[in-house]
Amino acid sequence: MPKKHQPKNRHPRSKASSKKPAARKAAKASKSAAVAIAAGAHKKLAVQLLNDAGKPVETLPLDAIIAESDTNTHLLYQAAVAAQANRRQGTVKTKNRSEVRGGGKKPWRQKGTGRARHGSIRSPLWRGGGVTFGPRPRDYRIELPKTLRTAALIAGLKDKAQEGKFFMVEEFRSKNGKTRDMAAVISKWPCRKPVVVTDALHEETLRSVRNIPFVSLRTSDQLASMDVMEKDACVMTRKGYERLIGRLKEKAS
Repeated sequence: MPKKHQPKNRHPRSKASSKKPAARKAAKASKSAAVAIAAGAHKKLAVQLLNDAGKPVETLPLDAIIAESDTNTHLLYQAAVAAQANRRQGTVKTKNRSEVRGGGKKPWRQKGTGRARHGSIRSPLWRGGGVTFGPRPRDYRIELPKTLRTAALIAGLKDKAQEGKFFMVEEFRSKNGKTRDMAAVISKWPCRKPVVVTDALHEETLRSVRNIPFVSLRTSDQLASMDVMEKDACVMTRKGYERLIGRLKEKAS
């Protein structure tokens, strides 16, 4: 009986070609290790301490709860959308045809006039009539869980530190409550539109800052992610920074 035809391998692979040389394997392994090390390494983030003249005099390491956190841009987006939605009053309202004054009488008889039939001059088809499907009072509020709000704040602070716009001052307090003196202090800082974070609000400081445009004043307990994202820099007092770190660690535990 004839033997069955067995197809030959068109591309035979020799044993020598199937195995890579040891040097090539070692080079590839070292290259992948270098890539992994480079990907895992991160730049040490720091906070610049400013003196009374607005010049950096010392660089302090950023706390690990912020420096070692994951940067989540989508979480920042969610926090921004929620903050902007919560600012909406939701009181806008238009009147429909039942709420507009007038129009109780049929303008003309149904038939025989040659004109289109109408039952009220306050129909949405008429000038001065009601609005069809207009806005009504509603609540736009979006509630984010506390864990996400805290994570968004940490991500925002880390983003400012990566940009080199995270600063610290020893004290931020007005003695006389004059806006001119406080504006002169802020003008020396290396930023134009900062959010200033303190451990507590004093009446003189609040009165001196509230008329300075593009400057926000917050306590460490009030600070939210939107306050950080809206401004181009974040300036904290030493006590405000320590209190904020304690607050973040307390919520993370």
